[in-house]
Amino acid sequence: MSYTQDIFEIYYTLLETDLQIAQKSELDFYLEEAVTPRTDNFDILVHWKAATRYPILTLTVRDIYAMVVSIVASESVFSMG
Repeated sequence: MSYTQDIFEIYYTLLETDLQIAQKSELDFYLEEAVTPRTDNFDILVHWKAATRYPILTLTVRDIYAMVVSIVASESVFSMG
């Protein structure tokens, strides 16, 4: 084996190792931050609407909070009486 082949072997070994190391997601970084202090006038929808630091997480949260939640029990929806 030549010197060049050895270098490439080392490079590919390191490259494969790097790919196996899990990368942190936006959620990981967000969860490592300090908790936002609670206030009486805190609006979670306004908070996430204005958030720009974590764009993917912001879009995900907006999609979740945009879902309409029904308070009707599922049994009453499907009852025939």
